[in-house]
Amino acid sequence: MEILAVCLRPRRGVLLLFTFAALFICVGPAVAADRAIALKAARLFDGKSKTLMQNAVVVVQGDKIVDLGSNLAVPDGAQLIELGDVTLSPGFMDAHTHLTLDFSGNYNERRLNEIGLNVSEQAIKAVGWARSTVEAGFTTARDLGSPFYFLERQFIFGFAGLLFAWVVTRVPTELWDKYSLALLCVGLLLLFLVLIPGIGATVNGARRWLRVGPVNFQVSELAKVLVLTWVCSYCVRKRAELESTLPGLAKPVGLLTVAAFLLL
Repeated sequence: MEILAVCLRPRRGVLLLFTFAALFICVGPAVAADRAIALKAARLFDGKSKTLMQNAVVVVQGDKIVDLGSNLAVPDGAQLIELGDVTLSPGFMDAHTHLTLDFSGNYNERRLNEIGLNVSEQAIKAVGWARSTVEAGFTTARDLGSPFYFLERQFIFGFAGLLFAWVVTRVPTELWDKYSLALLCVGLLLLFLVLIPGIGATVNGARRWLRVGPVNFQVSELAKVLVLTWVCSYCVRKRAELESTLPGLAKPVGLLTVAAFLLL
């Protein structure tokens, strides 16, 4: 952590932000001599714990933070700066940004201009955009990479889907018929699992996902196929009963009703 922000309480609707560079201006001679500086504040946010550190002390040597803690002893010979009732925090971190893109001006016009840029031109322009990000107070930024990230991801998933579909078509129909009941149970089990807190993941307000490592898996799409596989098998095996009796029709209709309720 080379930059430290000092956030004072809002006063008359204004939030005062000071970077650690401002402190260097105030104590320039001391920094030049690499004299230790101890900053004392009421609180400190370290970005790791869920609570603010109370009675925080930050020890700076040169342009580096060498130590910090609650009620930390001030080193001998260090210059003590009492900041009072303030909260210290590390430099700002932007977790969602594209350093190679410019989001100012007209969106449509900007996107058209970007089509004609090659990688070298984008890299040159990115230098200025990255500098603007740093000058705005962000010391850490996450670059999500290519502006075609989502398009590339859709192509990858689309290819994987086609490959999986080809594999499924190679499976003999007799096997689908034989294991249709087991596949039905798997589908219903998945639909029940997503309803359990801690197992099912909520995305955009809908609890239809299972988190498998870094990937969210929408079980409802697979469950639809598995349920319909059993229904198709039932219609073939019980065709006469299905056409002549009400109970024969009620079985698949009841199952589809339950599945539809779980899919809602």
